[in-house]
Amino acid sequence: MKNFFSGRGFKILCTAVGVLLVLSILFVIIGNWIAPQSQLISTVTTPFREAGAYISENISRAFTAIGRLDTLEDENNQLREEIRLYREQLLEYEDHKRENEYFKQFLGIKEQHSDFTFQPATVIARETTDAASSFSIDVGSNDGVAVNDPVITPDGLVGYISQVGAAMSTVTTVLDLKIRVGALINRTRESGVI
Repeated sequence: MKNFFSGRGFKILCTAVGVLLVLSILFVIIGNWIAPQSQLISTVTTPFREAGAYISENISRAFTAIGRLDTLEDENNQLREEIRLYREQLLEYEDHKRENEYFKQFLGIKEQHSDFTFQPATVIARETTDAASSFSIDVGSNDGVAVNDPVITPDGLVGYISQVGAAMSTVTTVLDLKIRVGALINRTRESGVI
């Protein structure tokens, strides 16, 4: 054992323990000396670090918002197109609704007069000299229309067919001074010409 304390291994061991002890003391002294400076540096730099974080966060939000703008613009365009289509459908619906109401009135006439044969028609031209006395419609002999057939609406008699072509006819209205129409008074059941 005497040899161990006087030997080279013991000297190396003592030297290593000494160096470790010196380093430990040095780190404690330096750590206490650095700690106040690091606190001061941290206090001075904190506002800059917070400002940097705030700016970084807002830049990130701005890029996210710019990315969403393209998406929102696409969505906006898509929604505008849908609104346009819905408006067209609404206009079509309103047209069909009016047309349906109009034909319901004709159905009432058809139910009252089951012996009548109806042919729907549209006015396609008016007489240039006297627009109130005659006009042309888009049905003719191909549709089963004949001269002297009555032209009616749900409100009553409009006139009669005065001329017939293959695909169009001329209507003379009740406003023409030459027209004579047979009539029946409901109350007295008397007939006459008006």
